[in-house]
Amino acid sequence: MEFGTEEQQAEAVKDWWVNNRVPVIAGLVIGIVLMIAWSGYKSWSKSQSENNAALYAGISEEIVAKHDSAYADAEKYISENKGNVYGALGALSLASNYVLDSKYDKAETMLRIAADFSDPALSNTAKIRLARVQIQQKKYDDAEKTLSNVKSPVYQPMAEEVRGDMLVAQQKLKEAHAAYSKAAELSGASLEMNPQLSSKLNDLTIAE
Repeated sequence: MEFGTEEQQAEAVKDWWVNNRVPVIAGLVIGIVLMIAWSGYKSWSKSQSENNAALYAGISEEIVAKHDSAYADAEKYISENKGNVYGALGALSLASNYVLDSKYDKAETMLRIAADFSDPALSNTAKIRLARVQIQQKKYDDAEKTLSNVKSPVYQPMAEEVRGDMLVAQQKLKEAHAAYSKAAELSGASLEMNPQLSSKLNDLTIAE
């Protein structure tokens, strides 16, 4: 089986990030806004919430536009807002840009911040992405620890698929096939619904 050069693998990671960035973050924003509305977040005053939302909107626009001062401003904002949803979402968004710029160490730092946030959807999404970044850096032990901390049944199929990718990168093809098979089993859906996973399994079967 042909796995390509390191440059091709890096481009594959970036392509995945581009294809998944908008829908994932949009879904997280909607879900977390609903969570805030449901719980009330009584500890936040209305003015504080509105101020954070406005600051986050401004930072997000700068990140997307890649203004010269955007990254420094974003990192400062995230550092000051680690405990709230806007800081976590900012970290997730900035990490995306760092991946596209091949700054994987900085992306890892941002994703660790997002992974520590209390909301399970955002935290598990960040962990999946953190593992991908760690794999790109060949930090396989760290990636395994990150994936092992994905406890939600909803995200475990994705964690197993990423584990399979990690094992492929290590040329452990038999173990990778087992991980992909487990991902398919945990998802409970037909492989026709996940052509990417199906292709990975087929490629490994051919390679064997």
